[in-house]
Amino acid sequence: MTGNIRKTATIFAATVAILTPVLTQAANVQTATARAEIVLPGYTPSGAVESVHKGMSWMLNSAQKSVRFMPNPIPARPDEPKLAQIHVSGISFPDLDCPTAYAEFTFKPGATGNRLGASGEIYRGCLYAFQKGFKANLMVTTYRAASTGLGGFLIGGIGKLVQGNDSENLTRLMTRMLDKMRENAPDMLVGNIEIPGKEIQQPDITAIHALIPAAPESIAAAPQTATAMGLPAASKDAAMIEARKNLNAMGLAYHSQDQFIAAIKRRDELAVKLFVEASGVDIAAKDVSGKTPKELADGLGSPALVVLLTPAQPAESGPPENPTKPTSAMSLAEKQQIMQQRIREQMMRQMGGGQ
Repeated sequence: MTGNIRKTATIFAATVAILTPVLTQAANVQTATARAEIVLPGYTPSGAVESVHKGMSWMLNSAQKSVRFMPNPIPARPDEPKLAQIHVSGISFPDLDCPTAYAEFTFKPGATGNRLGASGEIYRGCLYAFQKGFKANLMVTTYRAASTGLGGFLIGGIGKLVQGNDSENLTRLMTRMLDKMRENAPDMLVGNIEIPGKEIQQPDITAIHALIPAAPESIAAAPQTATAMGLPAASKDAAMIEARKNLNAMGLAYHSQDQFIAAIKRRDELAVKLFVEASGVDIAAKDVSGKTPKELADGLGSPALVVLLTPAQPAESGPPENPTKPTSAMSLAEKQQIMQQRIREQMMRQMGGGQ
């Protein structure tokens, strides 16, 4: 079956039918999303599509699929989807935007609900071809909608009691989907598993990096990144694009808040700097512990990370109050010089395999 199944009316038709009675009653709607990336090395196009399709189909239901033409020529590196938002009655649902994918998949198992509340999940997948196989980006979104009032509150509470919290529920759903895919593709490799409230898992990331080469222009330009080297960037957009390329070459997604927080916790100054430059994460958002990225860095005792995570302040006009004191610009320059040396050393270690 060919065609594009990403249209809102197709993907969310069943969801809208269930949620509308609740949403129109000032409903409380909560969504949570988990993502994963898998690689199918050496698979044929039909074999890759079948493996992902079967892995996303169960309970006597079949996932919808849309298959397009293979890219010509086949790239050495697979393409990436973009995160999108679809609005249903004022509520935002995350989605994958993957117009260049070889195949797309959507699965909506039967949801439960009535006018007091509703709950369910939506599965999305985008399959990309590259020279040594196929890569699939997967997303699982759960939703709970409860109307105002005691009835809706009780239904929401019962749902959490049966299914567990969002992290537990998403872990269960993602594990089930990946296990089912592995039944059809025993040599499947798992790159990233991102679940809210949990550390990012990368069980097969080394093997995947051996199959998917880093972008040559990213590696060549990495030591010369304008902002990383303390040099003026040609433009803000150019620096942002460069940072996103470098993160992708490191196996990181520039828009992943979880990977951003994980980089802070492991004191990865280079990755944190690139995340900030890429402008795909919120440096003021609180994590599950209620701390902002800057507060996390401060708690780790890392002044360098605190500097990176402190929003730039507009320069004040006029001379300093006391011209006999060293200027703040000189002090900042010294800090930048130390930071630049650390970044160079860390970049060299990563490019040399940690040696």
